[in-house]
Amino acid sequence: MTEQPDRFLSLERKLTALSLAAVVGVIVNLAFDYARAVIISTGQNGIADALPPAFWAFYIAFGSLIAVPVCLVIGMPLWYFAERAGWRSRHKAIQLGTLAGAIVSIGFVLLAGPQQLVRAGYAGLWEVAGFCIAGAAGGLVAHFVASGVDR
Repeated sequence: MTEQPDRFLSLERKLTALSLAAVVGVIVNLAFDYARAVIISTGQNGIADALPPAFWAFYIAFGSLIAVPVCLVIGMPLWYFAERAGWRSRHKAIQLGTLAGAIVSIGFVLLAGPQQLVRAGYAGLWEVAGFCIAGAAGGLVAHFVASGVDR
């Protein structure tokens, strides 16, 4: 006899998947922001400034301390609704991750004030895009950690 997999995953597996997704989201957001800074600095003065490895480590550690609780607060309700709706595909995980990234970026815009996004211009839109891309990558990682690569 073959056992049918549980329809709902355990809480520990969800928490682990969302925590790893948050760390991956921080790394992707760091890479996205750094790439944007390199493009801007190369266009302005013709050379790209390098960041020391200590900065990368500090950014990832400090960002993860903030991102993991935020990801759990936003990700658990989204995961609950996805399970209830029967969404188990990678495509839906990417969509829900992008939605989570959009929620986080909108939260930051509301904290900074909507006028900051207007004042920032394209830089503000880059920030929103960076969070959405980081959320999509995090959603994909959470799906792989929770469900396995074969699904």
